[in-house]
Amino acid sequence: MKQPQIISITQPRVVNQNTGLPFTAEEFIAYQARISNPSNQHNTETSDKLLAFLVREGHWSPFDMVDIAFEVTTSRAIAAQILRHWSMRFQEFSQRYSEVSDLDYDHVEIREKAKGGNRQGSGEVDKHMTALAEIECLTLAQSYRTLVSRGASPETARSVLPLATLTTIYVKGSVRSWMTYFWQRCDKHAQKEHRELALQMLELFCQEFPMIGELVKTHKPCVEKKDWL
Repeated sequence: MKQPQIISITQPRVVNQNTGLPFTAEEFIAYQARISNPSNQHNTETSDKLLAFLVREGHWSPFDMVDIAFEVTTSRAIAAQILRHWSMRFQEFSQRYSEVSDLDYDHVEIREKAKGGNRQGSGEVDKHMTALAEIECLTLAQSYRTLVSRGASPETARSVLPLATLTTIYVKGSVRSWMTYFWQRCDKHAQKEHRELALQMLELFCQEFPMIGELVKTHKPCVEKKDWL
C-alpha cells in the first residue's frame, strides 16, 4: 500500500528579524502566540518552552494558524473513520467518475471479537476467516471488472465493491486538528489498521514539527474530576 505523505504546509512570509529568514511553520505558531508581546515575537530560543506551556494550559488557538495536508491511501472502511474528524477538509478519489484500478486486497485481516465485551475492538487474527474474506474480495473485484467491461457506469458498478477497497484522499487540517487526531488515532484503543496509518503520519508530522511532535507524544490532555470542583 502507498505510504502517506505530506503534500502541503502553511508557508509563513514573516521574516524573523533576528535571523533574516522566514519563520518555519512551527516557529510561526510561537510567533502567533506572542501576538500580545510584539517586542518578543521574533525570539525563537524559547519556542519549545512556550509551545509546551500552550499545550499544558490548553491554549489552542495558535495551533490553528498553520495547516497541513496529507495524501492518504487506505481502505474505504478506514477512510470513513478519518472523515469523522469534522474539523478537517477532504478531497477524495471519485469512484463515481473513474474506474477503480487498485483492487489488491492482500491487506485484509479478519480478527476475532475482542474479549471482555468490547464491541468496537478485536482480538487475534483468524487465518481461516481471513482467507475466506480475501477470496470474497477477489470475487467481488472480478464482478466489478465484469460489470465495467459490459458497459456498466462506474457509479453503479462500485456498489459491489467491499469496504476493503482502497481509496486515496487528501486531508487538510490545522496543527491543532492534527494533534487531536494523533491523540485519538494513535491510541491503543483505535482500530489496528487506523492506528498503524496514524503512526506513519505522526512520524512525518514530527519531521516538520519536531517540538510539537514531541508534545503530542508526551502531553495528551486529560480531564480530572478536580478540574470541575
